[in-house]
Amino acid sequence: MSMAKNGNATGDRSAGGPPACSSWTLGLEILLLGILFTSSGCLHTRHDNAAARGGAETLLPKFTSVTTWPLAVILTNGSAFESEFTLTLADDSPSPLNLSGQLLVRGGKLRFEAARFNGKAMRAGDFGVIWDASARQGFAFSEALQGYAPISEALHCTNLLTQVTPGETERIDGHPADKRNATIMGSNGQTLILQMLTARDLGNLPLKIFPSADSPYSFALTLSKIQLLVPADELFLPPDGFTKYVSAAAMLDELTDRQQDVSGVKRAPGGSGRIGDYDQSGSDRHSRGYQSP
Repeated sequence: MSMAKNGNATGDRSAGGPPACSSWTLGLEILLLGILFTSSGCLHTRHDNAAARGGAETLLPKFTSVTTWPLAVILTNGSAFESEFTLTLADDSPSPLNLSGQLLVRGGKLRFEAARFNGKAMRAGDFGVIWDASARQGFAFSEALQGYAPISEALHCTNLLTQVTPGETERIDGHPADKRNATIMGSNGQTLILQMLTARDLGNLPLKIFPSADSPYSFALTLSKIQLLVPADELFLPPDGFTKYVSAAAMLDELTDRQQDVSGVKRAPGGSGRIGDYDQSGSDRHSRGYQSP
């Protein structure tokens, strides 16, 4: 008798009819599936956006723009050294782009090699810039592609002035540091002011560099684990065994295409992927003499 009551409470299963609660259950299942698909779509979109921000097409142009000018002007104006670096670059998204790796400086030449993006190994693989400040030319290279390409910059520094600014001495990683302003006068007639914290015990080597508030650039460079030694000269040459590309644009396009084959993230329509197309001030770098030979 009790079984019959239970059966009537849930519908007449013996007659082959559906349970009374089946429509409610079906609706719940549909709702859960909808939430699942929506969440998956959002996660996929966030993954694609993160991949695009961490790709060479996004990072290398921004990286090259500030390392060849104006950072090269400041960093090659003193003693030889090697260090680790963290470079923060502005981006359209709320969170900035953080690149970190190794920096080598010797006799007017520098080598930035980025290995991490936002604290993680980069999807693009290690890439970097080798730059000769006096010759205003160098190479961009990609470990993932095992290739390099020539880059050059027609804009150059005509005068550099540095001045200690009033304020208490700070300590950064144990180094006593002074605040300084650096005024860079360019061959295009424009003046750029950078703010720095320089280490007294390291020959006033910059520990932090960032632009003034009204600068067209937006970045912050921090150096750590600095060693005053002279890096080997061959480290400022293109890596042995790497393939030479005719231009940085050709190398970047090849690297981007390979990443798309692996990740499925497509290049934005209309984007050429050319290093010379990017300028943080919002104008084309060709307008101030940037060239990709």
